[in-house]
Amino acid sequence: PPCVTLAFTSDGVMVKDERSTLCADPANMLAGIACCPWDDDDDGVGQCLYDREETTFVEAKDRCLQAGYRLCPVDEAGDLDVYECNYRKWDPLRMYSWTSTPCAVKAQVNALGKVSTVHSTNLRNERFQIDSGILSRVSWDGGRFPTAESSCAADGDACSVH
Repeated sequence: PPCVTLAFTSDGVMVKDERSTLCADPANMLAGIACCPWDDDDDGVGQCLYDREETTFVEAKDRCLQAGYRLCPVDEAGDLDVYECNYRKWDPLRMYSWTSTPCAVKAQVNALGKVSTVHSTNLRNERFQIDSGILSRVSWDGGRFPTAESSCAADGDACSVH
């Protein structure tokens, strides 16, 4: 259905608030715009039309280029400071901004077929790491799910053994 957004994406883009990161689908309107000067990676300039505006990745990238900037290529360790657009860290409603860093969201399947979400770029948030223990039940077709014993053969490169 058109109103459903799945969490898993292999062509994701990292979104970041001041310190935390998540991997997001670039087609979704779910992060703000933090643009960086070409010589600075962690002091973003908000490029919003209104406070707390959320856009797609392409719109964020285009708006940064039009303003003479680029999306901030911050890594997991760096902080992203954006003072415009009401993206402040002390706001109880955390606001993420698009970055230029690619990422992927994968599923980890345990021995009973339960699934946890793993973000490839998330080292600070234990909920999205391998072996997080945060599991969801899944209705598998015919009860069959990828296992280490089958070397994930049924899924091609979508599955890897951990």
